[in-house]
Amino acid sequence: MTIVCATHFTASSTDAVAVAAHLARRTAQPLWLVCVLPGLPLGPSGPREKTVSDALHLEAGVLREQGLEVEVALLHGKVERALGRLCADVRAQLLVIGDTSHTKNSLFATPVDRIAYGVAVPLIVVRSKKPFEAWAKGERPLEVLLAIDHTWSSALAREWLARAPEPDPAGAPVVVAAPAPRDA
Repeated sequence: MTIVCATHFTASSTDAVAVAAHLARRTAQPLWLVCVLPGLPLGPSGPREKTVSDALHLEAGVLREQGLEVEVALLHGKVERALGRLCADVRAQLLVIGDTSHTKNSLFATPVDRIAYGVAVPLIVVRSKKPFEAWAKGERPLEVLLAIDHTWSSALAREWLARAPEPDPAGAPVVVAAPAPRDA
């Protein structure tokens, strides 16, 4: 299983990277750190691309020192399309992102909403890394809310949870399944 983690170097992204690293460590799987810049590239090594690429490589270096296998990708375009393509290309089994939806107007689709609908792999939206850290240390079970509907991505998410790594036999994840709301 390959894990992809999208970052844009904010506090929520930092938490997402930490969670993705915990999951990669527990499953001994490779981790891809990815940043998606809007629009087309300004050139092969424009100043924006160089700054982001340097930050990705710096973060990857820290995780490699911790024993993780880490790749990086700097992508351009619409975040949901770019992440969807990369997840397909690297045969990702999981995408981890930070939660930025709390800063948006709930009447409009947020980036998290667009990513959730734009990728065909299970998605973990990290609001805080603390529960994942406690789980990784074996201090508590991982509590997961699984929103389900009749789509392939829901089936993939259920499958992923069924084989989710556990820190110890007593730490099975607590899963709350909730059907997705129907369109009115």
